[in-house]
Amino acid sequence: MRTNLIRRVALGALALLTMLTVVAPVQARSPLKKIEPRRTVPYRVGRAFTPNTDVLSVSGYAAWMIDEALALTTPLPQLGAAFLRAERQEGINARYFVAHAMLESGWGTSAIARYKRNLFGYNAYDRDPWKHARRFSSHARGVATVAEILHDSYLTPGGLRWYGFTTLRGINRYYASDIHWADKVAVLANVIDYLVVTLRERGVRFHRPVLVEQPVVGVPAAVDIPWTANPGATLPDALRFAVRWTPLAVVEASADVPAAAPSASWRFARRTEGPDHVVRLALKPPTLPGLWRLDVEARDSDGRRLPKTDRPAIRGLDVRVVAPGEVGVALSVGDDGGLAATVSVAGVVPAGGPAVSAERGGGEGVAVAGAPDGAPLPPSAGARATLEVWTLPLDPALSPYLQASAPLPQTLGPAGTWTVPVGTPAIPAVVVGRVVVPGAVVAALPTVALADRGDDGRLVLRPLAVASPRDDLLLGRPSAPAARPAAVMPRPGLDPGWVEVAVGAGDPAPMPDTAVAAVEEVPGPHSVLVRTLSVDVGTQATPTGTLVTLPADSTSATRLALGGIPAGVRLVMAGLVPRDGGPIDPATISLAWIAVTATSLTGAAPN
Repeated sequence: MRTNLIRRVALGALALLTMLTVVAPVQARSPLKKIEPRRTVPYRVGRAFTPNTDVLSVSGYAAWMIDEALALTTPLPQLGAAFLRAERQEGINARYFVAHAMLESGWGTSAIARYKRNLFGYNAYDRDPWKHARRFSSHARGVATVAEILHDSYLTPGGLRWYGFTTLRGINRYYASDIHWADKVAVLANVIDYLVVTLRERGVRFHRPVLVEQPVVGVPAAVDIPWTANPGATLPDALRFAVRWTPLAVVEASADVPAAAPSASWRFARRTEGPDHVVRLALKPPTLPGLWRLDVEARDSDGRRLPKTDRPAIRGLDVRVVAPGEVGVALSVGDDGGLAATVSVAGVVPAGGPAVSAERGGGEGVAVAGAPDGAPLPPSAGARATLEVWTLPLDPALSPYLQASAPLPQTLGPAGTWTVPVGTPAIPAVVVGRVVVPGAVVAALPTVALADRGDDGRLVLRPLAVASPRDDLLLGRPSAPAARPAAVMPRPGLDPGWVEVAVGAGDPAPMPDTAVAAVEEVPGPHSVLVRTLSVDVGTQATPTGTLVTLPADSTSATRLALGGIPAGVRLVMAGLVPRDGGPIDPATISLAWIAVTATSLTGAAPN
């Protein structure tokens, strides 16, 4: 790592390096003549710059790097954005162009640079430099104008002062009377490159972002991005950060479909004070609740993307954005090895309000299936909000049942959480946690997880992402197959109270209007287990289950129509049962939120 001490040593050697280029003969055979350009050497980022290097190239610099070097060596204002703009518009290498400016302006200290804002000595003829030097309205304007002149006159075939090469030697032929001009600029270009310490050279690495709190629609949020670097290295203050919210499932468990998909554009996030070695960004959450992808990029000081050679990546996050007052449920493995459920209420504590509650229930008041009396739990009743945890066994021989039920504590307020043990389900199973508030309209999105046993026999949970067919309609994209092979895919049926399931079995490919991944064809009949559960916050769960045996000769995609499904927004789980019976193969499970209504998506009349 090149430290600040080394950079100061480079500054001390600057005068010596420049002097050597002046007094040392460039070509012993003809010391009083300019060297003729004969070749063009491709530019390489981080390599030596020579008088024969192609100046029409991409420097690999960022604006913040140039600003940092100028602040260390000159009295000039921040001009990194101006030099990079000239590189983009005229194709002139910013590393060379900065060196050109530093040579002609005496590192920004000459009278022409200070009072005429002319960094390049443009038109400063030897007979009277001050009189003839062109005056610019700003240093940045001078950078842009001289870049355009150099490109059109010196670096373009047919230009007024074109000499056949896009190199310093080619420019030197007509630009400067000093026969060593090209060599001096090359030396300074290398000195500048030594002064610049890139993010890669600092060893900067960004780690996975962490949300400071769960984002709530309409409530400012924040995200922390930890970073590390080589000992003694710092993160440049000039770096900016851009964020982008991309909708993944913005209408999960909701019958309301927005008219258009929210835009997924980059916006700059303001840096705020945070812990050491952490970039804390203020966020404005999306205007719709649901599942969103949060991407973050480190940007240059001018807002543009950093060079490809110096662009440390930041991992994205899948973020649940909740509605104000929304009640959420999370499932985890508790301290006792069984299931634990955490209920949280979205929002912020009002100024002067009570402290945020983070309660842990010990099991009092929690009814858990499998208690000594062995009686199944009845559905929740009454007006008080109640936590319910439902188990949907993967074994067709077992029926769905209410795993646990508990009234929410009345002290649970905005931004508060409550965690309670809920027993151990009959695994393997899909476990659904939901909050029931009879007659209420508060949003409460359920959580879904696959419960199984690990190699050590202990309970393990795998969260399951459940998308809605309406999300694909909203976002204007085809339904994507699941990460693991999905053999079945539930869809809204054509008739009221019906659910349609499409099954793919080998070639030919499944129907193009379904998101079904074909499974390897295996001789013998298969069975499909379909379970549904209401996720409406104000209704009873009313689970259903159907086991259908497929025809033994099924060799193509098959549709199954299942009737008797209660109306409302329901979680539908479908999966293939092995030929020899037993639980569903978890690799074949498909899940979806489906709104079972009296309205057909296709407009077809009921049969």
